[in-house]
This record gives sequence, structure tokens and C-alpha cells, in this order.
Amino acid sequence: DVTVERERLEGLETHNAALTAELSHRANVERERDRELDLAMRAGGLGAWSMDLKTRFIVASDAYKAILGWPLGSPLGYEDRVKSIHPDDRETVLRSIADCIARQADYHVEHRIITPAGETRWVSSRGITVLGVDDEPVRIAGVTTDITARVRADRMRAATMELSDVLGDLND
Repeated sequence: DVTVERERLEGLETHNAALTAELSHRANVERERDRELDLAMRAGGLGAWSMDLKTRFIVASDAYKAILGWPLGSPLGYEDRVKSIHPDDRETVLRSIADCIARQADYHVEHRIITPAGETRWVSSRGITVLGVDDEPVRIAGVTTDITARVRADRMRAATMELSDVLGDLND
């Protein structure tokens, strides 16, 4: 009886050591994937975010906070985020989020924000609805990038073309 029990315990210890080694390996792989994802996000100028739909608690990466001009050490609440949306764009953005949740569809919107310092920026946000075990929406998650330079360049190009047309009309 004692020998059988001892063999069973040794088998359990061996199995436990193998499981511990596998978990350690998986944790290392996960850390490496997180580092690679972080590099890709930073290289792409992307900030990640997610919001719990029940509590409206927002988890925001430092890159996301930087895009919004938000202090990195400060929490970003739902009301803070809504207030950062330019007043002329707020209704459209909130409707897009509601549609994303209701249809369980992807979310993509470009809009203006106003940073705490008063600077107006353009951002592009893409997100998805995350479903719970009951297939009901539990949160939305996504990425945001600052597109201010692109929007300004597009506007400058359009203004230059318009000015060129006007000057061309003067020569006619």
C-alpha cells in the first residue's frame, strides 16, 4: 500500500513539474507576444483602449492617453472621454458606438477631440464589440491613431487646388 501511494505521489510530482514548466514556457511566449504587439502599436502610432459596457470603466494604454493629450498618470473615465470629443462630433461618435454595440459590428469613426490643453486634434478609432459567455456584448475594445497631420495635409491640398482654380479663372 505504501509503495503504491509513494509511486502515485512521485507520478503526481512529475506531472506537476511538467505542468509548471509548460506554464512557464507559455508565460514567456505571452510576454514576448505582448512586447511584439507593443512595438507594432508604437510603430504604427496606435493607442489601445477598451470599455466595460456595464461599468463604463475604461482601460487605456499610455499611447492612447498621449493621443488624447491626457496625463499619463491619471485615470481616464468615461465622462472624461466623452467630454474630449469635439462638441460638433459628439453625437455622431456616440451614435457610432451605440450602433457598434447594438449590431455587434466593427466600429470605425474619424472625429475631432479637444485635449485638456485646448488643442484640437483629429483621431481615427477602430473597435469591436466583445461578447460574453451568453453572447451578449460586455465591452468594446479598439485602437486609435492621431490623424491630425493627414487631415491638415488633405485640407491644405484641397485649398491649394481651389486657389489654383481661382487663379486660373483670373487668366481666362
